[in-house]
Amino acid sequence: MSELDITPIQAVFISYKAKVNASVPTVWKVLLDKIRRPDKYVPGVVKVEILKELGPNAIERRMETATGQVIAETISADALTKTVLFKHHNDPKLSGMVTNVVYEENDGKDVFVEFVMSWTAKSIDSSEEDKKIFEEMKARMSAGMIKGAVLKTKEHAEAAEKETKEQ
Repeated sequence: MSELDITPIQAVFISYKAKVNASVPTVWKVLLDKIRRPDKYVPGVVKVEILKELGPNAIERRMETATGQVIAETISADALTKTVLFKHHNDPKLSGMVTNVVYEENDGKDVFVEFVMSWTAKSIDSSEEDKKIFEEMKARMSAGMIKGAVLKTKEHAEAAEKETKEQ
């Protein structure tokens, strides 16, 4: 293989962002809650198990969806960048990660939450089995699931912001 040979990979990348009518600290609290309670924010999650505490904002977690899919992740949150990283692991077919981030634009006038998913098939040949794995991966990572999670997070953050203002 020469330096210029490129190994093909099968990957799925999905990103969705929404403007949130809440402060960055409020949205950040919601993202921290989402680490331990994805069932409140991610449509289809039916079971959550915290496997190991790794630090104040870092855990190993397993969750199960209504379709029976089990997702194991190592999760860490960085308060400085207001970013949560969900690193997928222990899956024989897929590797990847999800990032959740809250940020400001327009000199702090607008607050956004954005989720980015990037998953890659571990096998790289073009067999029928690999094609099936890739199609399964695309189905797992539907754009609707990502959009739903962002909108649910936005909904919780805006409700928390309203509750804070009413106190």
